[in-house]
Amino acid sequence: MLSFGFGNYRIQTNEGVDFQPTNPRLTNPEDVGGDLKVASFNVLNFFTTLDVEGNPGSGPNNLEPRGADNQAEFDRQLDKLVTTLAAIDADIVGLIELENEFTDTNGDEQFAIDSLVNALNARVGADTYAYVDPGQSFVDTGDAISVGAIYKTDSVQIAPGTTVAILTDRDLPSLGINNSVPVFDGSSTNRAPLAVTFAEITTGERLTVSVNHFKSKGGTGTGNNADIGDGQGNFNGTRVRGAEAVNAWLNTDPTGSGDSDFLIIGDLNAYAQEDPITILKNAGYTDLAEEFIGENSYSFVFDGQIGTLDYGLANESLTSQITGATEWHINADEPDALDYNLDFGRNPNLFDGTTPFRTSDHDPLLIGINLSSSVN
Repeated sequence: MLSFGFGNYRIQTNEGVDFQPTNPRLTNPEDVGGDLKVASFNVLNFFTTLDVEGNPGSGPNNLEPRGADNQAEFDRQLDKLVTTLAAIDADIVGLIELENEFTDTNGDEQFAIDSLVNALNARVGADTYAYVDPGQSFVDTGDAISVGAIYKTDSVQIAPGTTVAILTDRDLPSLGINNSVPVFDGSSTNRAPLAVTFAEITTGERLTVSVNHFKSKGGTGTGNNADIGDGQGNFNGTRVRGAEAVNAWLNTDPTGSGDSDFLIIGDLNAYAQEDPITILKNAGYTDLAEEFIGENSYSFVFDGQIGTLDYGLANESLTSQITGATEWHINADEPDALDYNLDFGRNPNLFDGTTPFRTSDHDPLLIGINLSSSVN
C-alpha cells in the first residue's frame, strides 16, 4: 500500500520489501590514475577551539566556534578525519570549513590546520604532510571558518618564487568587478579564496590550485540575493559575483606562477546547472565530476535529494592532463548518527573512528593528474 503523510510518500507492507543495495560502501576511493592526486574535502567545521560558552573565538572578530562541543567530540572528529585523509592519500588536499586561525591567536597553543597535520603525520609518518602557510593569522576577514590546504612534502612543494595569494574585496576594482557590495569580506559573503602554486618535485611541473567556499543557500537574502523560486535558493547573486571574481583573479596569475594550469576546487554551494557553475564553464573550465562521472555525480544529500556542491574545475590548459575524477561516497549517503557528535541523545557506541563513513556531510572529490609542459 502507498500512503502519504508529513509531505512524503511511504510504502506500507506487512510482508516486507526486498530492497537491493545499489550503492555499496567503498572502503577506499576508486583509482583516478595520474602521478599526482588532488582532493577537495569539506571537513564539517573542524575547530580546535571547543564550542563552549566563554571560549574565545577565532578569526579577526573572535567569532564563536562552531565545531566540537567538548574534548570527547573533538577527539572523535580528529580520529575520523585522520582515518579519512590517510585513506584518500592525496598529494594536495583543499580543506573547507577549517577554523579560521593559522597561528595561535587565542592562547590555546594550537590551531586547526596545524593540529590536523600533526595528527595525520602521527598516523602516516613524520613530515609526510605540511600545511600551506597563508602568511597571515586569518584567511577570511569576516568568518569563523576558512579554507586551507595541505600537501605531501615528498611529491610537491610550494613553487619557488611564487606567493600564496588570497582574494579579498580590495582586489575587486583591479579585476573590473563591481565592489559596491561585499563579495568576500564581511558576513553573508563567500569565504576568501586561497590560491597556491605547487611544483611537482620529480618534474618541476607547476599547477595552481584555488580553494574556495562560496556562500551557502541558508538564511534570507534580499535584492538579487533573494530566493526567486528558480531552484538556486538564497544568495545566488553573491555566488555569481564570487565565480566572476575567481575567474578574473586567476586570469591574472595571482601567485606569479608563470604557468597556465589552474584548478578550482571546493564547496561552491551551487548545483551543477546553476549560474556560478555555468559562469566558470563558459569561461573555459571543465567540470571534472561531470566529465568523468557523468550526470549521476553527487556529493551532498539534502532532504533526500542528491546533487553536486563540491567541485574540481580545470581550465583548458589543465583539462587534457586530467586522468580521472571520482567522488568517494562516504558521507552524503550515511546517517549523521555515525558522526562525531554526542548531542541529541546519540548512542556513542555507533561511532567508529577506524572507518571513514560520515566523517562529514560532504563527499570528498579526488582528481588524478599527469602534469606535462604546455605553452603558456
